Amino acid sequence: MKSNLEEGMVILNGSHKNLGEKHDIIKEETFGVEKNISKMSIAMSEKMSNLHNIADDVGKMVETSLDQRELLDKQSLALNGLQSIIKFQSQALDESMAIKAAVEAASMTDG
Repeated sequence: MKSNLEEGMVILNGSHKNLGEKHDIIKEETFGVEKNISKMSIAMSEKMSNLHNIADDVGKMVETSLDQRELLDKQSLALNGLQSIIKFQSQALDESMAIKAAVEAASMTDG
């Protein structure tokens, strides 16, 4: 009976250590996710600022009645910028979902 108890304690200690290691891994992954989110936030802010500047340029061209071709070129550039932001957001979402799934899978194995 004593050996069963000791064996159970060894198993419990091993499980506790494993859980602690998994917890540390999840904390590291979480830190990485937070860091990536911060980088994406900065990049998105820069893209939005650039898009806003392009939109301002388009507005100024309309107000000053520049020729229609220049206006269309700037609008096209603004739309390309918007499409770039949408693609960036989609990639960021996919990456975030993949990381979340990996963290959840790691958590389930600890279960």
